[in-house]
Amino acid sequence: MQNRINVKEIYSKAIDINFRNLFQPVIPHLDTTGKIAQVISALTEAVTVWFICQSELSGLNKFVSVFLSIAAVLLVVSAIELGGRKGIQVLTRAIVWKRLKSFWYWALFIPVLIITGFLFFQSFQLSTKGTNQTFKQSIQFAAVFDDTPLYGRHLDNTDRINTKYDKQAETIKAAYTANHTATATTYQSRINAIDSKLAEHRRNKANGVKWAQSHIDKQAGTRNKILTDKAAGLATLTVDHNNDIKGIESARTNELTIEDEMYQAAINEGKTAANSNHQAVDISH
Repeated sequence: MQNRINVKEIYSKAIDINFRNLFQPVIPHLDTTGKIAQVISALTEAVTVWFICQSELSGLNKFVSVFLSIAAVLLVVSAIELGGRKGIQVLTRAIVWKRLKSFWYWALFIPVLIITGFLFFQSFQLSTKGTNQTFKQSIQFAAVFDDTPLYGRHLDNTDRINTKYDKQAETIKAAYTANHTATATTYQSRINAIDSKLAEHRRNKANGVKWAQSHIDKQAGTRNKILTDKAAGLATLTVDHNNDIKGIESARTNELTIEDEMYQAAINEGKTAANSNHQAVDISH
């Protein structure tokens, strides 16, 4: 007598808690095959990301480039394999079992949907346009503008302006020195003449001449007035000289300011023209 055992497969129903769990595999008995495929895919992604990072970081220190490449491999592979594939499972179960009836399921579903969509987009970009189009770099190429001729002309104009006003200042200073010396000499000659008369009157006083003192007082008053006039005259010359120098420096500053503004305007105009030409070249390419 033969005993026969009939094995009958019993499928879990939709109400089974495991099948209703969004984070369980859609087809449980294919999970092992999926994991093997996932490992192969992860290795492919790791190699791809490694070579991309090594190429992009070739200018850095070897230790730094290796460290950053390993970190990028771990982050990208974990994001795609753990996040992307699990995200697809979550989305599939959400659609199959219509579990999006609770706030908490929506709270889980929406972030996973966003992440999965982004990873799908990146995968599509990688598979259709290549890594050069997916991992883009925004590099700004500055339009080359050589301001050497403008700068040289600016220096020449600046030197010419300074030379002109330096000569004017030297001329005024020489005139001031000459006037100051002549004025001081004139007053000093008058003072010397008064001093001679004072000496004579003092001798007369010593000899007993009665009117000598009155002449001494008169000449002393004249001498003091000459000293006062001398100080006032020299002070006037100094004030006039300082005002002339201030006028020269003010004119120098104004002319240098105008030159600086013209130089800056020329620089801006040149840069604008260079940028326009650069953009035209970019458009033509």
